[in-house]
Amino acid sequence: MTREKLKKWCCYYLLLWLGAFICIGVTQLTGLSIRPIVELVFRLTAYFYPVSIMGYSIWNMKDEESFRNICFGIYLAVFFLITVVFILFLILPMKMERRMDCGYLQITDSSNFPDADIHFFAEPKALLFMEYFDWDVEHDIYILEYKYNTTFTVAENRGDGINRYSPFEHPEIAVRVYFRDIYGIVDDYQYQLTSNIALKYYREKGLLWEYRHVDDYEGNIGFIVKDDDNLEQYAQDLASMVAEALKDPFYKDNVGWLNIGVAENTWEMLAFGDYLPFKENGISPDFYSDDQNVLNELKKWTKKR
Repeated sequence: MTREKLKKWCCYYLLLWLGAFICIGVTQLTGLSIRPIVELVFRLTAYFYPVSIMGYSIWNMKDEESFRNICFGIYLAVFFLITVVFILFLILPMKMERRMDCGYLQITDSSNFPDADIHFFAEPKALLFMEYFDWDVEHDIYILEYKYNTTFTVAENRGDGINRYSPFEHPEIAVRVYFRDIYGIVDDYQYQLTSNIALKYYREKGLLWEYRHVDDYEGNIGFIVKDDDNLEQYAQDLASMVAEALKDPFYKDNVGWLNIGVAENTWEMLAFGDYLPFKENGISPDFYSDDQNVLNELKKWTKKR
């Protein structure tokens, strides 16, 4: 490698470090943090850039071939040992980031290995940076609005310290967020809406089928199928509930579940709306609005008791 080319590569390397110091300065002034992916790229580049140039220079030495090969062999051995140390102590302990669909970042800290990983959440800022946050009303509303493509407002406080949110189309519902991770959130919007529609139909028609609250989510109910129930009539009513629910635009883009209790602590579900297995198998979203299809399921489920 010529001296001029070496100077050029050294200048590039100095620019890399200059950029790193500028980023550190920005974090000191703004309180932001450098994104793990940016830090990972910097560490890998800062390490492999000079050692690659060194290896290239040794390989292109103009000395005797045997001497060059000995030098290059020593270089490879040292390179291997140092790289192992570099990965073990400077790469593996790093925080790692994964991007959520809504744009937030999930940051995983594995430095306490073998203890469980610690997860944080952050908002990306100006491509290279991020700002950590604790989940609060603002972030819950943001991810709910992203998920359902509608407006949410804070619901009436029930005095239990839990935040709930009402969608614009269904202000009577108070949606609760139960869990947040890289895949998004787990909430009870669908369960509450489906249960509300089913109960409204149930009361309007004066039905007498047994139902009760299902513990997993607030406002989520299930209908109990008992041994002496008329399955044909039950199937007609359940199919009508599904048909009534499908009138709501919500189910064009979301799946609905109607809970059916067929044995002690055993629940089955009638799916409808935007249900992926239906789409994959060419089944209509309103498959269970047909009482015969519901009846077939009820007979199958009750046979297992």
